[in-house]
Amino acid sequence: MSLTPLSILFTAFIALVGVADQWSEHIAFVAWRYGAVVLVLALAYEWWWVRRCRLRASVLATRLYLGRMVNVEITLHNGERRPIRVELAPHLPQGFAIDGQQRSATIEPLGSHSETVETRPLKLGVRTWEELPARVKGPLGLSWGNKPCALGTHLRVVPDLLGRRSRPAGIAPTGSIARTLAGTGQELDHLRDYQAGDPRHTVDWKASARASKLITRVMSDEQHLSVILVVDAGRTGRSRIDGMNQLGHYINTAARFAEHAVANDDQVGLVVAAEKPVTVLAPARGTRAVTRIRAALTDLDAAPTETDLVAAALAVQRLVRHRCLIVLLTDLYGQAGTGGLMQSVRLWVPKHLPVVTGLVAEEVDRLASAEAKEWLDPHVALAATDYRRGLANSAAGLRHVGAIPLITRAATLESRVLEQYHLLKMRRRV
Repeated sequence: MSLTPLSILFTAFIALVGVADQWSEHIAFVAWRYGAVVLVLALAYEWWWVRRCRLRASVLATRLYLGRMVNVEITLHNGERRPIRVELAPHLPQGFAIDGQQRSATIEPLGSHSETVETRPLKLGVRTWEELPARVKGPLGLSWGNKPCALGTHLRVVPDLLGRRSRPAGIAPTGSIARTLAGTGQELDHLRDYQAGDPRHTVDWKASARASKLITRVMSDEQHLSVILVVDAGRTGRSRIDGMNQLGHYINTAARFAEHAVANDDQVGLVVAAEKPVTVLAPARGTRAVTRIRAALTDLDAAPTETDLVAAALAVQRLVRHRCLIVLLTDLYGQAGTGGLMQSVRLWVPKHLPVVTGLVAEEVDRLASAEAKEWLDPHVALAATDYRRGLANSAAGLRHVGAIPLITRAATLESRVLEQYHLLKMRRRV
């Protein structure tokens, strides 16, 4: 319970009258005792009323996607026949970023009031929102009493979706008009019955209508790639970059890439690497492949141990027998020597084509070029410069052994990976 300015004013007035009673013999000053008793009784009544007032809360949350800003609607229900003044501080479970701004509202008798809270999920999985911290103003306006509202709401966070950013094979956006790429023309080879997992754009609807069953077009010049996504779920995945840990960025990129590859009629598989390979999914095409990959990524969390990339490389070798594109999402800092990353790339090259991606925080670039204002700033700038130099050395080492390094910021990670994927496919490097 906390006092309002009104009750503090009454308390100060009673205290002044009490002091005056100590120095005066006037009978009127004795009334402070009755005032104190009345104030205590009023505060006790408000405490009792707040404890029994019927205030409920409910939460309407749209589907939560990792790293995507989302609005969570909180509705407060007043079960009393008088208006209630409420203050609430939305405090979501661990794994959500929120502004923490306190909100207040007056709820009409037997009415409801809704507040929208903007949040950003930072961790996958199911989080239980047990209660909503709130406090209610007493009916006499003398105090605020704590009134936490039980929720018991389960918030499920899943990898982000690609949405409408996917595009069919052979089409690339240039400005506001899509154009066909040179060398991607296709000719019809034959028709066959539809098989589960065939992309929707390959269905010949006219032939299907004539045959009263789904018919798929098979093109003679189609290039079907096999792509293996290797996600580093080790200790370095816990480090935070641009508001979310690295593993979160890897998961979103892998989930979206899987959708994009399937939309281009390519096979996509997944290897999650930690101290040992956690998940190994063989390349497949169709919605079933995307569903399997998203299910494997949904409950993924960074391990506290170092990642054995050599074991992951061997798992990929056992998984595919033909040449494929390998997209490795890992931390590139300090990987220029003869460590596990270089050994794993040497196991893949030249049979496979690995694309190794690494993240660099925007804060690193800012610190490296910031003007020194305090005695410690030059040391911070030197550390940031050394970090960027370490990433550049790792990229040079990867190029030397035949891999394609991509060092980018978190905001452009997905676009850079998809751009490289389309470039390699157009040039038929795989």
